[in-house]
Amino acid sequence: MKVWIDGIAFENAQQKGIWRVFFEIMSRTSQVIDYTLWLRSAAKQPIPRGVRVYQDNGREEIGRYSLSKRIVRRLANRSVPKELKNADLFHSTGFTLPLHDGIKTVNTVYDMIAESHFYIGIRELEEGISVKQQAYERACLLSCISQATASELTAYQPHLTSKARVIPLGHEHLLSEKSTVRESMAGSMNAALFIGNRYGYKNFVNLLYAMLTSAWPPKVGLHVIGPPFSSAELAWIKRSGLSDRVSHLGCLSTAGLSSAYRTARCLVFPSFQEGFGLPCLEAHSFRCPLVCSDIPVFHEVAGGAALFFDPHLPTDIAQQVNRIGDPNVRQPIIDEGTENLLRFCWDTSAQRTAEFYEEALRQ
Repeated sequence: MKVWIDGIAFENAQQKGIWRVFFEIMSRTSQVIDYTLWLRSAAKQPIPRGVRVYQDNGREEIGRYSLSKRIVRRLANRSVPKELKNADLFHSTGFTLPLHDGIKTVNTVYDMIAESHFYIGIRELEEGISVKQQAYERACLLSCISQATASELTAYQPHLTSKARVIPLGHEHLLSEKSTVRESMAGSMNAALFIGNRYGYKNFVNLLYAMLTSAWPPKVGLHVIGPPFSSAELAWIKRSGLSDRVSHLGCLSTAGLSSAYRTARCLVFPSFQEGFGLPCLEAHSFRCPLVCSDIPVFHEVAGGAALFFDPHLPTDIAQQVNRIGDPNVRQPIIDEGTENLLRFCWDTSAQRTAEFYEEALRQ
């Protein structure tokens, strides 16, 4: 079976979750599936071993006055690679479509956040709705990363229900990394951990409000992993008197991330909506207790291995962060997290993806 993967998620450092899904699955199936990873600009994420790479300049960022490079890029976007015409399936890491109309396509449904949270005003999400719709309509099958996401897809686009297949994610990707606890993180059991982007539906501001309530545990700070704070975030944090309690750790390496989990009081995951919530499983992997939003996808992924809060109520967030400090609460949550990991495995995800491709070929 020849599968052509559009590697847009391999070309940037922002879509690490999506890159992780494809990297883990392709790494495990490249001996039975003939992959070609189509890169249209320089790779910024690791490429799985055993995967053929086809490179052109179709998405290369080019300066205004680089006329010759612009011509090369335009030609790349108008031509169809010969190898693509021979592929059995086209699977984009985003929502791109093949230049060749005759090839079957499949697509991954990560979430329906753009549709549900249009009001937060993220222009890129809103503009992407029609692009997603076109990709989903074209696909012969859709892989949903959780049942909650499949249910959201059905709610918004019921005519696509018959195309949807649920393939949950795995958890083992950080376990091979050696912990490298840095001096600046020593003793950080008294700091909660927040990971990822912080806009809109991620609900970061309510987490900061939680720290201002009397319910937040005394002397407990917050470690933030992700993009740098904006000037507006820094001003808000300073005005609120949180500068000494909120620490930005940057975008850590895999080893640094595993260390952050190991040394945290808990992972706080306050999102209003997620497609899966991979950090839930990452936290379980390092026996970091999980404190998260009371939303369907987190109940699906975390099961009983979490303390849940209403993400709209800062006091509720603070109370659960406080509760997790009680050893009689903390230890059972950690132990249940270890048990919960047995439900999620990248090998299983890879096997189900291979079966998904086989089913798509029969459509």
